[in-house]
Amino acid sequence: MSALALDEFTLEMRLHYIETTLESLERFKNHTDFFIEVSAVIDEWISEGLSNKMNFFVNLLEGLKSEIVNGPFLKKEDGIRVAKILSEYLQVLKTEADSEIHFKKFRAVFMQDGDEAEEEKIQFYLKCVSHTHHFIVPVQNVIEIVSGKKIFPLPLTQPGIYGLISFRGQGIPVVNLEDLGFKANVDSENGKTCYVVCDYKESFFALKVHSTDDVIELAPSQFQKCSESSLSSPVVDRFVIREDKSLMLLDIEKMVRHA
Repeated sequence: MSALALDEFTLEMRLHYIETTLESLERFKNHTDFFIEVSAVIDEWISEGLSNKMNFFVNLLEGLKSEIVNGPFLKKEDGIRVAKILSEYLQVLKTEADSEIHFKKFRAVFMQDGDEAEEEKIQFYLKCVSHTHHFIVPVQNVIEIVSGKKIFPLPLTQPGIYGLISFRGQGIPVVNLEDLGFKANVDSENGKTCYVVCDYKESFFALKVHSTDDVIELAPSQFQKCSESSLSSPVVDRFVIREDKSLMLLDIEKMVRHA
């Protein structure tokens, strides 16, 4: 999820594709025949998206194409919703490289049914490692994964916070997971670190971790409540077992209170 690093010509072509597609979506979105309009151009969008190395965005377009063929979209409101999701994805790709995290975040929104009970929805999570602890963060809250950042200490020490890092022109707090139950282990020291930048209702903070792993899909029914023998942390009350590992689910709302 790093920022774009493209030569001037490639970047210009990519931005042109994004802008023209955004203009088409804006023009189509209020049409009652939105999906007919999109079906006429979607193959071209897919081809040009592949040329611009936006493969994950193309995956979403191909999913939309399949849905159009199967005909589940009936209302004008569906067109407005789909146009909004695609437009938001494209706005992100103006400054960010396309990635699996972006794709799964927007695909999760795309697949949501307004009439479906919230607790039954599949969600996507990013796997992270801090020392010997494995945990997951909701992808919808992940903005970017960055490395090579200097932490600036706070004038006054604050429990649960390492300090601040610079992110997009502002200082954001770095959560000290060790203060929140993710204790270091002498044998788990690892010099390599990165930062998972998160957002919750426009409150930004970063998690200092040793590594990030795959993005996984989980249903609420797969989680278990933490018992007294589980990791004791004020920001964790559920976990899931995957590949013989306990993955602790970070409660982002509680994390914001600490950050």
